[in-house]
Amino acid sequence: MAVTRFFNTATNEGAEMGAYSELLTEAIQSMIDVTDEQDLDSLFTDGATTALAQTISGLDDFELIAFIAVVDTGAVIPGG
Repeated sequence: MAVTRFFNTATNEGAEMGAYSELLTEAIQSMIDVTDEQDLDSLFTDGATTALAQTISGLDDFELIAFIAVVDTGAVIPGG
């Protein structure tokens, strides 16, 4: 329970999740970039293209159903 207490304190009981939201946005942008590259590559290879077959434009295309936080309990608590 010490980890959840640490996390809840660091995020003001989950009300201040900005840092985690930024990480999620970066991860999704990375997936978009990879998909765009693969779509472009598919235009110049034999077989069907994946370009325009699927569209991932951002955070709104995903639904967060769970998350896991890896917590360093020895770290300084932000604002604490």
